[in-house]
Formats: sequence, structure tokens, C-alpha cells
Amino acid sequence: MNDFAQAILAVGILLKKDEKILLHRRAGGIYASGNYDIPGGHVDEGELILAAAAREAKEELGVDIDAQDLTLFHVIERPNGDDDKYRVNFGFVCERWKGTPKIMEPDKCDELLWAKIDDLPSRTVPWTVQVLEGYQKQILFFDILIATNLTRRA
Repeated sequence: MNDFAQAILAVGILLKKDEKILLHRRAGGIYASGNYDIPGGHVDEGELILAAAAREAKEELGVDIDAQDLTLFHVIERPNGDDDKYRVNFGFVCERWKGTPKIMEPDKCDELLWAKIDDLPSRTVPWTVQVLEGYQKQILFFDILIATNLTRRA
């Protein structure tokens, strides 16, 4: 047995156009159903993180992203989440893609919305609000415990 940390890795993709970002409303029997979030998902075993972000954009939104067009905007550590698993999320902003974003997984998403980052819908996933606040303040890394206090850190 080793003492190395084992983490579940995830990516989020912040598509940005004309001072707005793309949110999707989660649907079905998934976490935070009925709330807006940035698109993304888990990194598959053996998959590189940038490749995972491009894959998730294709799977969820039907758009093609070149990994060179992704810029890291946050890393968030989420120790001991709801399922007691250690998670690390990587967020990427993207301003160039091919195709028109559309709902590709209607069982997981029922609406797409272009919103101003400082005027998010009231039903936005709380930790996503914190991540976007960190993005605006150019805070690259935080853990979920610190995220609740971003205003005091900036």
C-alpha cells in the first residue's frame, strides 16, 4: 500500500463570447439538477487533462476545441466531498471553438444560457459562483474551504 493521494480529476470549460459566458442547466438525476453550471466532467483513466476538456466540450456542447485555445483559469481542491472522495478540478477558459453550442446530452442538461459573469442566474451551483468570483479576481488556486472566503482573501 502506498501513501500517495488518489484524486478524482475533473475539468470545466468556460466558453466566453462578447463579455458573456456559457452556462448549462443541469437536469435529470445528477448532482445540482435544476441549477446552472459551466460545462465539464471527469477526466477518464489515462486521459490528459486538456484532451478531457476538449472531449467534454464535444460531448456536452457539440463544439470542437483545439487544446491550444484553452487557458487555465483555476484549480480547485475539493477534499472529502459529499462522497468522501478527494477531487481536483481544472477550469479552462476558451474564446475560440468550431461549431454552435447546443445541448448534446438532454438527460443531463435542459438549457443553455449566455450570461454576464457578474449577473449570474440565482440558481447557479454555489461553488461555481465561487469559482467564477475567483476567475474575476484572478485567483488561480483555492480549495473549497478557502473558496467560501474569497472576498476576504482577494
